[in-house]
Parts: sequence; structure tokens; C-alpha cells
Amino acid sequence: MDIKIVTAEEKYIDDCVRVGIRAYESVHQSYAVCIGDEMHSALMGDWREEKAASIRADWAEGAFVALADGRVAGYVIYRAAGICGQIRDNAVDPALWGQGISTMLCGAALDAMRSAGCKYANVKVGLDDSQAGARHLYSKLGFDRNLPSIMYYQKLDTDMEPYATSSDTVQVIPCEEKHLDDCARIALTAWEIIHNVYIQHQGREMHDALNTGWRERLVQDVRNGQMQGHGYVAIVDGKVAGFAAYRLEEKMGVVSRNAVDPAYRGRGIAKLLYGTLINGMIAAGHRYARVHTGLDDGHAGARKAYGKVGFQLNLPTAVYYKEL
Repeated sequence: MDIKIVTAEEKYIDDCVRVGIRAYESVHQSYAVCIGDEMHSALMGDWREEKAASIRADWAEGAFVALADGRVAGYVIYRAAGICGQIRDNAVDPALWGQGISTMLCGAALDAMRSAGCKYANVKVGLDDSQAGARHLYSKLGFDRNLPSIMYYQKLDTDMEPYATSSDTVQVIPCEEKHLDDCARIALTAWEIIHNVYIQHQGREMHDALNTGWRERLVQDVRNGQMQGHGYVAIVDGKVAGFAAYRLEEKMGVVSRNAVDPAYRGRGIAKLLYGTLINGMIAAGHRYARVHTGLDDGHAGARKAYGKVGFQLNLPTAVYYKEL
């Protein structure tokens, strides 16, 4: 079999869409097992259309196509800009798996990143069994550091009793502008701990290079989430002890940035905050909820608290990194 890697052209895109959909059928079969057929159908039932739209939208950023005896066998879409390049999407026709085509495609993308001056590269991949082959490929290509994370889901019970929003010592109230500085302070304290864990995973040099300005971005994200979404704060003795927010998407409610001041942990504050968010999602008529968090030790408390308000079904992923 004659395999050639060529720069993407518009004439290949329809065949690449077909290859991408065929390749991701097994991934979505795995997703349906992880979160259940009903939830998968409700939240990801149109994944084929979304996959096609994603390929077409990202095509111009940078792509290579694998031709096997002149026919499209696979593709890789990548971004080569800034200090860190990214493999955004790649797939090979399942009929041609095991021929080394993925290695050739991703290798071409990594070469393009080096030529563009990128110092690092990353790629996101699932941790479920259906993507074991992809993880093996990235390991062979030198992606030797990773930050694992997990997406939790739940079907909201519209008939349940609302979660408590206060206790003898804690009251959860809507966030006001006067609370934002305290929210930012708590976030910075919480994420310092998380970034110390990231340093252990990535190494100091890579972490500092890829996370320049993270504190400023975090503060802005927290402020935006609290005021533009549905933000709440937990008050203890007149002081802000924690915050959380959610936003409403078309298919579900999504928990956004949140944290509890370490000085107030162990008082059930996180459960009160998350319960308030769930109450709001149900009141808005949403049937599903989602939250994304890390699988590292720095997020252990958050994972435990999410479980207490019904987040059990999950899809784990990891972002893998390498130096170029």
C-alpha cells in the first residue's frame, strides 16, 4: 500500500468528514456506556453533525491528509501558533488501523509546529477503553506529561426536594459586585494549590511557560462567571467563605468556576453552594447538568463534593504534553 501525507486541500474535506465520523463511532459507543444511552442520546445525539461542522470549521487552521493508494485514509487538524501547538483532531479509517498512518499524520503536524517556532505541543484524549490506541500513539510520539480531568454528568430530578441553601452557620445568597474581590481572593488561594499540583505533572519550566498570566485570567473568569452567569456566595459570620456559579446552555446547566476558602472547609459549604446551583438549573427547566474538574490531588475535595449533589456519571480525559 502506497501511503502519502499531503497538505490538506478543500477537495479532500468531504472524505475526511466521512472518515472522522466512522472513526468516532466506537468512541461514542463507549461514551454511551459511560453515561448511559438516554443521556448520551439527549446530550450528544447530534455528535455526527457536530463532528462534521468542527472539521470544516478548523480545516483552515492547518491540516494534513493521508492518502492510501490515492484515496483518503485519514487526517490530522492542528494549530501551530504561539509557544504551544496543538493536535486538535485526527482520525484514520477503521479499515486501515494498524498501518502506522496516525503516526505519520501526527508526526507531520509536530514537524509543522516546530517549523512555526512552537516549543511545546499538546493533545486532548479520552481515558476510556475506546481511546487506548490513541493514548499509545501519543506516548510513542513523546507525549510524556499529562493533566487528567473528568467531566461529570447527572440527570436532574425535577420531582426531588430542593437542596438546602443554608445551615445554622452558612447562608448562600446571590453574588453582588461588593463580593467580587473576596471571590477573587478565594479563587487565587485555591488555584495556587492546584497549580502546585500542575507543576508536579508538567515540570516547573513547562508549567511557567504555558501558564503565564494565569492569575489575571482566573480573576477575570471568576468575575465574569459571578456577574454574567448565575453567581452565588456563601456567607459565614458576615464574610464570604466560598462562591460558585452556573450558566444555562441549550441542553444542560453547567457549573463554572467555584471555590471555598481553605479556612472554612469541612463545614459543608461546597454542598450548599452546588445544591443552590442544581436548584436553579431545575427551576430553569433543565433536565441535565455537567461539571468539569481535575483528576489530580488538588481537586479531590471538589470531586467528593460534586458526588454529594448527584454528579456520578463521568467521562475522563487528559491533556498530554511534550517538548518539541
